[in-house]
Amino acid sequence: MQTTSVPDASQYLIYDPSFLCTDSPDGLWLCTDLEDAAAVRINAAALPLGAPADNLARARTFLEAFRFVLVVGPDEAKRRALADSLRRFVPSVEVCITANSVYRGCTSLQELRDKHGLAALEALWQDADELPPYGLLEISGVEQVDTAAIPHIRSGIPALDQLIGGLYDGEVTVWTGKRKEGKSTIVGLVILAAIRAGRKVCVYSSELPAWRYKQWLLSMAAGPEHMLESVTDTGKSVWDVRPEIARQIDLWWKDRLFLIDNTAEDIHRPETLLDLMRYTKKRFGCSVFLLDNLMTVSLPGDDKYNAQSAFVGQLVDFAHASGGQVHLVAHRRKGGTDKRRGDSDDVSGSADITNRADNTFAVSRITDEDSPFDAALEVLANRTFGATGIINLKFDPRSRRYYQGNVNWKCGWEDTAAPQQTFTELTGKDAENPFT
Repeated sequence: MQTTSVPDASQYLIYDPSFLCTDSPDGLWLCTDLEDAAAVRINAAALPLGAPADNLARARTFLEAFRFVLVVGPDEAKRRALADSLRRFVPSVEVCITANSVYRGCTSLQELRDKHGLAALEALWQDADELPPYGLLEISGVEQVDTAAIPHIRSGIPALDQLIGGLYDGEVTVWTGKRKEGKSTIVGLVILAAIRAGRKVCVYSSELPAWRYKQWLLSMAAGPEHMLESVTDTGKSVWDVRPEIARQIDLWWKDRLFLIDNTAEDIHRPETLLDLMRYTKKRFGCSVFLLDNLMTVSLPGDDKYNAQSAFVGQLVDFAHASGGQVHLVAHRRKGGTDKRRGDSDDVSGSADITNRADNTFAVSRITDEDSPFDAALEVLANRTFGATGIINLKFDPRSRRYYQGNVNWKCGWEDTAAPQQTFTELTGKDAENPFT
């Protein structure tokens, strides 16, 4: 029956080569079971028993030889699964799938043939649906999205929000800058803004002990008006959050902020970090994630650039799958642009760090003594709106707050009333009983 040469796929599929015709208008019938393929016989094939679905990819040239492939089998779940695998592994093939009605309640094609005759088998293609090709969209069918309604939060920097519309869910943002230029401190504003917005946050701070990271963030949350100055025995002035304010902030961010323990064994492995991100998403509902910084992640192998690219790709996949926000701190490349108006290529490491990110922001200090500002935040790339620009900020060293106008901006814990103690004066016999 074979009219033209068919590529050999006998290692991956079961079929009778003498009953194949690539010119048949009925295409190839790919059956869910070997017994069904035997019942059809002509232009029929099936996966071997227990064979993996990726056998289909290995049989690609064989499958492409036919006009289309019709997926056949009475079991709808198995039929759908086989059709989906075929679309995914061989996207170059036109895939059709049979309707439930053509099987007339039979559980096998042999039963269908015995009860209703050969004509019932020949009619299987009737009412079949052509499935859309894997990975291909027809643009008129793409749903329009209201950009203003996309879930997002404020960054804690009003001018940045005006420029880029806020920080959107499902995005990866890279924060870069030279060492000790304020990257981690500015990202602290994002963490506090997320908590204020009702989000839960997971933070990986690789270089700071947990107590110091908390101390830094406490100062930023409290603000300068809630700090106490003290002088050490060396004459150094230090500022700490007032104890009663620290307790109130602890109540505010309790069960909302989770810090990855950077002293735990193997904690810096990318697999461990991603597992903890997935866990905190599932267990606690975290939707904002900070990794500070990329250079301390224990990436595998000797090819640093490829390892960085793979890890950033995993972060992008995680953000898309979870709908969360991922913030990644990365150092600026040595010898990179010293002046403002840098570009994403100034980020140290693989170009894919910024190529795959949705936003890239650069932080730098302003050393001009005549400038009223202390730092500049530059938007190098913004995928959503294509926005770029420079935002000048002031810095308060007491509270480590970056700000634009009012350094005493409210963080959110102020709206949570501190628990109040009340006392009732006892008289008479009750006054003598301490257990009343």
